[in-house]
Amino acid sequence: MEQSIVIRDTGVAVTDILRGLAKGYTPEQILSHLPKLTAADIMAAAKIAHDLILDHVTSEREIRIETAIELRANNGRLIDVTKVRQEYPRAYEKWETHEDNRLISLHRDGVSLSDIAVQLQRQPGAVNARLRMLGEIGGDRDGRGQSRSTSGSSTGS
Repeated sequence: MEQSIVIRDTGVAVTDILRGLAKGYTPEQILSHLPKLTAADIMAAAKIAHDLILDHVTSEREIRIETAIELRANNGRLIDVTKVRQEYPRAYEKWETHEDNRLISLHRDGVSLSDIAVQLQRQPGAVNARLRMLGEIGGDRDGRGQSRSTSGSSTGS
């Protein structure tokens, strides 16, 4: 079963809003039937439709989508995963144990995040986030997976 793109946490599908507009309902009528929505939500649904048509319609006379489209909502933005995967083929896919192990090894060997991203076919932000989740960056780590030393000699100033 395919999932619809929904507006925020309302559970209202973008297609429901667009269907109402296509039937000639005014935004006010849609809002009265779907009280969880705001006027901005209706505008967002129209923007999603606009962006999809702009990116995927092949001609003015014929509406045809030539490839499967996978979209993800992220921080209020709609991301075309198919485009991202042209550069990062493993983007938005579940991390596997062997990838985690390789990620940690590369990071501890001092390989840059951008080079790790290329090797693992992931976005640099995803590599950074995964390293944080694995405890390799942030907290009590020095960015290379080594615990910060709390002992040792101190020098005076």
